[in-house]
Amino acid sequence: MDDDVKNALDNIKTPAQETDVLNGMFDELPEEEQRLIRKITTTMSLTSDNPTAEILKKLNEKHIDTFLKDSGENMRLSFKERTQARIISIVIIALVLAFLVFIVFIFRDNPDIVEKVIYATGGFVAGGIGGFGYAKSKS
Repeated sequence: MDDDVKNALDNIKTPAQETDVLNGMFDELPEEEQRLIRKITTTMSLTSDNPTAEILKKLNEKHIDTFLKDSGENMRLSFKERTQARIISIVIIALVLAFLVFIVFIFRDNPDIVEKVIYATGGFVAGGIGGFGYAKSKS
């Protein structure tokens, strides 16, 4: 920075003087740099009025630590929830299979009833896998 500009910046007393000095410096820049500075200042003026920018100015290390801690806790709870859902699904499947084995065991002397129970169960499972449960959960 040359001495004239430095002296001008040091002698600024009012916002109008500051604007005049900055405009003088701005006029000396090449056209491409002027456009770049206009874009930057426009962006800065837009974000300075943004309420989010005010919140971001007030963030400190403690807020970030709290956010990270809460995010980690949220991830742990989400993992625990998925794990419990899988366990419940396995228990339900085990109970249904135990019930089917029980029905087959009770009606082992009557193969017509066992056949109908197996077909009904197979149809129910195929319907669940074919679109009602499996395909819906994948989308």
